[in-house]
Amino acid sequence: MLVSEEKICKAMDFLVNQMGFSSEDIARNPIVILLSLKKRIIPRCSVVQILQANGFLKNDISSSTILLPNEKRFLDKYVIKFLDHAPQLMNVYRAQIELLDVEIQSAKI
Repeated sequence: MLVSEEKICKAMDFLVNQMGFSSEDIARNPIVILLSLKKRIIPRCSVVQILQANGFLKNDISSSTILLPNEKRFLDKYVIKFLDHAPQLMNVYRAQIELLDVEIQSAKI
């Protein structure tokens, strides 16, 4: 196994219980559980939740569609494309990453 049971459980809990992805969706693309929950999954899912709440994205999007693209492609497709309609997207995305960086730095002290 490449990741701990704890990491798998945390990722599955977030993706299934908080984001509403099916376990079958994640099983089709298990690589998503290898991604960093704090640095990639949570920031991207925060953006997607805003887009879905405002009707810009359908609710049945797959986890791999938002989690697997590289950073530039994700920003182009889900943040920059919608900045005119939802200007807070970049701030939300960056704030999630910065908040997590602060938590990491605090944990090191």
